[in-house]
Amino acid sequence: MVDPDALRYLRFAEADLVEAQRMVELTGFRDSSIGFRLQQACENAPKSWIYSKGGLAPFTHDSATCLAAQPRQLVAADQGVAAPLAPVIRLLVGS
Repeated sequence: MVDPDALRYLRFAEADLVEAQRMVELTGFRDSSIGFRLQQACENAPKSWIYSKGGLAPFTHDSATCLAAQPRQLVAADQGVAAPLAPVIRLLVGS
Protein backbone atom coordinates (compact mmCIF):
# COMPACT_ATOMS: atom_id res chain seq x y z
CA MET A 1 0.00 0.00 0.00
CA VAL A 2 1.29 3.43 -0.91
CA ASP A 3 1.86 5.89 1.90
CA PRO A 4 -0.96 8.50 1.87
CA ASP A 5 1.58 11.28 2.43
CA ALA A 6 3.51 10.14 -0.65
CA LEU A 7 0.35 10.44 -2.75
CA ARG A 8 -0.56 13.77 -1.21
CA TYR A 9 2.82 15.34 -1.93
CA LEU A 10 2.88 13.83 -5.43
CA ARG A 11 -0.53 15.37 -6.17
CA PHE A 12 0.70 18.75 -4.91
CA ALA A 13 3.82 18.54 -7.10
CA GLU A 14 1.89 17.48 -10.18
CA ALA A 15 -0.72 20.20 -9.71
CA ASP A 16 1.95 22.89 -9.31
CA LEU A 17 3.82 21.65 -12.38
CA VAL A 18 0.64 21.62 -14.48
CA GLU A 19 -0.22 25.12 -13.29
CA ALA A 20 3.28 26.39 -14.13
CA GLN A 21 3.09 24.85 -17.60
CA ARG A 22 -0.34 26.44 -18.15
CA MET A 23 1.01 29.81 -17.04
CA VAL A 24 3.95 29.51 -19.47
CA GLU A 25 1.60 28.70 -22.35
CA LEU A 26 -0.64 31.66 -21.58
CA THR A 27 0.59 35.21 -21.46
CA GLY A 28 0.48 37.86 -18.79
CA PHE A 29 1.88 35.94 -15.85
CA ARG A 30 4.86 37.29 -13.98
CA ASP A 31 8.01 35.18 -14.02
CA SER A 32 7.96 35.21 -10.23
CA SER A 33 4.48 33.64 -10.20
CA ILE A 34 5.58 30.87 -12.55
CA GLY A 35 8.76 30.43 -10.56
CA PHE A 36 6.79 30.04 -7.35
CA ARG A 37 4.79 27.16 -8.83
CA LEU A 38 7.97 25.49 -10.07
CA GLN A 39 9.61 25.92 -6.70
CA GLN A 40 6.61 24.32 -5.01
CA ALA A 41 6.76 21.36 -7.41
CA CYS A 42 10.48 21.00 -6.71
CA GLU A 43 9.82 20.95 -2.97
CA ASN A 44 6.95 18.49 -3.01
CA ALA A 45 8.26 15.90 -5.49
CA PRO A 46 11.23 14.82 -3.32
CA LYS A 47 8.97 14.68 -0.25
CA SER A 48 6.65 12.33 -2.14
CA TRP A 49 9.59 10.10 -3.05
CA ILE A 50 10.87 10.07 0.54
CA TYR A 51 7.49 9.02 1.93
CA SER A 52 7.07 6.40 -0.81
CA LYS A 53 10.35 4.80 0.33
CA GLY A 54 9.28 4.70 3.96
CA GLY A 55 11.22 7.79 5.00
CA LEU A 56 10.04 10.82 6.88
CA ALA A 57 10.39 14.18 5.14
CA PRO A 58 11.37 17.01 7.46
CA PHE A 59 9.20 20.11 7.54
CA THR A 60 11.32 22.42 5.41
CA HIS A 61 11.13 24.44 2.21
CA ASP A 62 14.67 23.47 1.26
CA SER A 63 14.72 20.40 -1.02
CA ALA A 64 18.45 19.88 -0.59
CA THR A 65 18.07 19.83 3.19
CA CYS A 66 15.10 17.52 2.86
CA LEU A 67 17.05 14.99 0.79
CA ALA A 68 20.22 15.38 2.82
CA ALA A 69 18.30 14.44 5.97
CA GLN A 70 17.53 10.99 4.52
CA PRO A 71 19.63 7.95 5.34
CA ARG A 72 22.15 7.18 2.59
CA GLN A 73 20.65 3.70 2.24
CA LEU A 74 17.30 5.22 1.28
CA VAL A 75 18.82 7.45 -1.38
CA ALA A 76 21.14 4.74 -2.73
CA ALA A 77 18.29 2.22 -2.91
CA ASP A 78 16.56 4.15 -5.67
CA GLN A 79 18.89 5.18 -8.48
CA GLY A 80 15.85 6.37 -10.46
CA VAL A 81 15.11 9.21 -8.06
CA ALA A 82 15.50 11.83 -10.80
CA ALA A 83 12.96 10.17 -13.12
CA PRO A 84 9.84 11.63 -11.42
CA LEU A 85 11.48 15.05 -11.52
CA ALA A 86 12.28 14.89 -15.26
CA PRO A 87 9.30 17.11 -16.30
CA VAL A 88 10.31 19.75 -13.77
CA ILE A 89 13.94 19.64 -14.88
CA ARG A 90 12.95 19.88 -18.56
CA LEU A 91 10.74 22.90 -17.85
CA LEU A 92 13.46 24.60 -15.83
CA VAL A 93 16.22 24.10 -18.42
CA GLY A 94 13.96 24.58 -21.44
CA SER A 95 14.68 21.24 -23.11
